[in-house]
Amino acid sequence: MDRLAHQLNTLSELVEAITFRLLELEEKVSVQQQRLEPLVEASDREDEHQDALRKLRFDQTEQRLSHLEQLLQLAHSPGPQASFPESAPPLMAIDGPFPEELEQPFMDDVPA
Repeated sequence: MDRLAHQLNTLSELVEAITFRLLELEEKVSVQQQRLEPLVEASDREDEHQDALRKLRFDQTEQRLSHLEQLLQLAHSPGPQASFPESAPPLMAIDGPFPEELEQPFMDDVPA
């Protein structure tokens, strides 16, 4: 009977020690969570900022593509109504071969 009482006493001391360690661990976790909260909030704000920048870039790209489509439609529309806006750069026509270059004399043929 003494042996059983001794084992129960040892077991209760072990449970008490584990409980104290668990409470200490919970306190440490709580402190770490409090330290991480500002970082998580800052990260969330940064993510929102990055999302806003991405959306702005997508919108700007969409506007540019729309403008290019309009210019291409103007360039390919038949008739005299195809006029480019003044702000648009002129398109270069590549209708034929490269222009012929004039023949240049060799260095030996040039009088010194």
